[in-house]
This record gives sequence, structure tokens and C-alpha cells, in this order.
Amino acid sequence: MTDSDEELIELMGNHKRPRPHHYTFAHGVLRAMTLQEPERMGESLRGERGEAFLHGLWHHVGQSLNESERLRSVGLSLDSFGVAGNAALHVVRLPPPVTTTEAHMVAILLQPRPFRFPAQDQERLQPRYFTLERGLSETVDRTVLGEWTHSGDGVEHLNYGVGPVAREADFAATVCQLARLPRSFQPLP
Repeated sequence: MTDSDEELIELMGNHKRPRPHHYTFAHGVLRAMTLQEPERMGESLRGERGEAFLHGLWHHVGQSLNESERLRSVGLSLDSFGVAGNAALHVVRLPPPVTTTEAHMVAILLQPRPFRFPAQDQERLQPRYFTLERGLSETVDRTVLGEWTHSGDGVEHLNYGVGPVAREADFAATVCQLARLPRSFQPLP
């Protein structure tokens, strides 16, 4: 065990509530932007600039917090996939979670919305926002799969129970299964 492993174990034991920077980024700002402005989010995550966008957003979230609550963005990364038709699946890996409800990853699924008239009144993309959170079950690490959706009263968090292993491919396959999409996906350039 290295010194950094011991520090992480100590941090995990000392944190009972999620860290504001981590939680606000994954469950607040990134979620809100995705559900409220899916076209803009899709454009922001596209191509090589997607990861730079996420790091900039992480930094922006930190600016609203006390300096002691700010976290570095080490581990923040993006993988984007094309799925069934013209859907795009963006898997965002977050800095490692240290307490329950902090997310290992989020998945942003942007699907073309079925045509409705008048088209100008409809968003072109239908967003879905999934989280793969750290959970504990009798002191055993596990993941918890969740989804944030629009509801009649605003936004609702759905809990799907135990999630897959915190690997991008496993998470992406699980999201495709929930969305009833083929589990085959191609990396987007």
C-alpha cells in the first residue's frame, strides 16, 4: 500500500457527506446544462474540445466554492460513442469518488427526438442523464445506478439500484440497455 492509498482510505473514512465540488458538478451543473440545453451540450462535448470544455466547467464550479472545498480535475475525462441511429452517448469519468452519492461517471445520452409539429417548438435532441455513484452496502463498496429526468414538478432522481462495475464500457452498455438501444457503439471522433 502506498502513501497515496493510505491518504485515500483516510479521506474515505473522514467524508460522510459528498464534497460540494464533486457533487455540484455531477448532480447539479452538468445535469442542469444537459437537461435544459441538450443541443448546446452536444456541441460542447463534440470532438477534441469536449474534454477541455469539461475541465473549464469543473474550474468554473470550483470558483463558486470556498478555496478549501475546491478539487483538482485529475481523472476527469470524456469518451464519446455513436449509438443506434443518430444518438450520441458521452461518458464522463469524474475524479475518483470518496463517499457515497459522489459519481464515478455520468452518461449523457442525446437521442434525436421523434418529429412533432410544429418542429420549432421542440428541442431537436432528447436528453437522458445517468449517474454511476459510489455506494456502500454493509461497508462493501458497490455502485448505484441513477438517472435524472424531467418531471411535472421539475427534476427527479431515479434510483435503479446496484450498478455495473465502474468501467466506461460496462456503464455505457448498461445505459444502452436501460434506453432500449443496441449495446454496440462506435467511438465518435
